[in-house]
Amino acid sequence: MPEPARPVTGSPWGATAPEGAATALGLAARLGAYCWAEQRLFTLLGGWITQVPEPDVKLAVAQHADHAAWRAQRWYELLPTAPPGADALVVAPAGVAPALDTMADLADGPDRTVEKLAVAYRVVFPRLAAALRAHLDWSPAVSEPAVGRVLAIALDDVVADWAAGERLLEAVAGSAEALGRVAAAQAAGEVPLAAAGGLVGLGSTGERPSGGGT
Repeated sequence: MPEPARPVTGSPWGATAPEGAATALGLAARLGAYCWAEQRLFTLLGGWITQVPEPDVKLAVAQHADHAAWRAQRWYELLPTAPPGADALVVAPAGVAPALDTMADLADGPDRTVEKLAVAYRVVFPRLAAALRAHLDWSPAVSEPAVGRVLAIALDDVVADWAAGERLLEAVAGSAEALGRVAAAQAAGEVPLAAAGGLVGLGSTGERPSGGGT
């Protein structure tokens, strides 16, 4: 029999957890996807440090890269160690790695600060925050207390970095030309991630009922 759907309690549109989320394998896969996403975010932000000419942006991406590495380690510590082992679970969800590669290519170069900030703080960080919030809503506090604690800590951390990055983006992208570059970079990142189902794969933010009913 299929598992009963877990409601996403904080959602006004009646989302449910994706199929398999309540199983041990489903949870392990989700945690592994978080770990992979944070490792990839660390690589993405860290690779920009030497490219960014603006000191304030350089400092921010360096700090946020360090935060991503810390969160990745927290997810790794929650992964089961039984065969095939934790490392085997840290894998990219289908379609997500090419989407992030596209964004990395788009933002590559010393004259692409606007694009860097757009893909990080208009695409990656908000999608990561949405996935964490949804999971926190459907994660049972009694049977998954450690997961819930890390979800709450990680969500606060991601939202704080997202807000800081958005402030920088708004300060940097003040002209019509820069705003056009922001929109183009955001669209280039959003489209393939949406096709993949979100930053951590299908059902990243829960399953929306047909027609949007509750």
